[in-house]
Amino acid sequence: AWISGGLTLSDNLLSLTLLLVYFAFDRLSPPFADSLSQAGTMSYGIYLMHIPVLEVLARSIYHGAPMVLSYQVVLQLLLIIGGVGLPVLFMTTAKVTPFRRYYAYAFG
Repeated sequence: AWISGGLTLSDNLLSLTLLLVYFAFDRLSPPFADSLSQAGTMSYGIYLMHIPVLEVLARSIYHGAPMVLSYQVVLQLLLIIGGVGLPVLFMTTAKVTPFRRYYAYAFG
């Protein structure tokens, strides 16, 4: 049997709790707020670039170092760091090159 689509008491309590927490801590800034804000401005560019980067990175690992495929933790770390780090590195580099005039059009 499928789960019914209606809201339950636990859904309402979770929603209410999250709203109250949001209002209670609206003036409190998180410890890494500036870094998170900068990462948030790059999120669209990361979203646009992560698929091709992961494709090239995975194929490179498959053909260049296939022994890494047997170590799931190492492979996942490489894909996560590469999938986020390489687009951020590319966008940061694009900001300081003559390409910067097109940066807003390419990455938002």
